[in-house]
Amino acid sequence: MAFRSWPHDYEPDLTTPQAVTESEFRFNLAAATQTGVDSQYGSVLSASIQGDTVVIGTGRGTIGGYAFLNDSPPGATASSLPRLYWVVARVEVAASTVTPTVVEGTPSSSPQLPALVQTDAVYDLPLWSCRRDGAGGPITQLTDHRVYLNP
Repeated sequence: MAFRSWPHDYEPDLTTPQAVTESEFRFNLAAATQTGVDSQYGSVLSASIQGDTVVIGTGRGTIGGYAFLNDSPPGATASSLPRLYWVVARVEVAASTVTPTVVEGTPSSSPQLPALVQTDAVYDLPLWSCRRDGAGGPITQLTDHRVYLNP
């Protein structure tokens, strides 16, 4: 295997335009940035409870070299028992997306936060957690888990 470097306009022959793969480009971004939320943009992915929904404000960040911008609210659903939720920014590499996602915990009289997925293919960046009481009760205990870029 030859030694390779990027990004350059041309291959070493100075004629052939250089192609840089997604994984190579992502390596550069991941090395140059952190995983987290941009503390200087929008409302920094703030959260509020509005009726039956946790509304996530505008904001952007990076996860392992993938950048994202949020402007849509995820929501938490009801059950007969209380449950805990994560509100995350989820990278799905195969789908080429980063989306705000609600990860629902198991309904229980003593609910626990659900496991996050953090693999090379799917990665959940926790932003907020909350609790919703059973039988369609209110959303409570909104807790901030954001990690900021360049703290």
